[in-house]
Amino acid sequence: MTKNMAPADRVVRTVAAILFGFAAFMGLTDGWFAEWFSILLAVIAAYFALTAVMGSCFIYRWLGIDSHTHPEDEANPYGIHHQ
Repeated sequence: MTKNMAPADRVVRTVAAILFGFAAFMGLTDGWFAEWFSILLAVIAAYFALTAVMGSCFIYRWLGIDSHTHPEDEANPYGIHHQ
């Protein structure tokens, strides 16, 4: 699978996965929706962690976004590419 995430994207997703995972498993929400909201946070945390490790985001691919700097694209200093 081709990488389409820049290192900065991967770091941000790793931090977000840790924060969402912490919120999900610590039960920081109250009320009737707390259980479902915790499950939703856990799923989001798992998705962010998986995409950070793989370096490829399915949503980026679907939207045609590629923030990973490829060797042949060194002329683009920002590394943002739309397919």
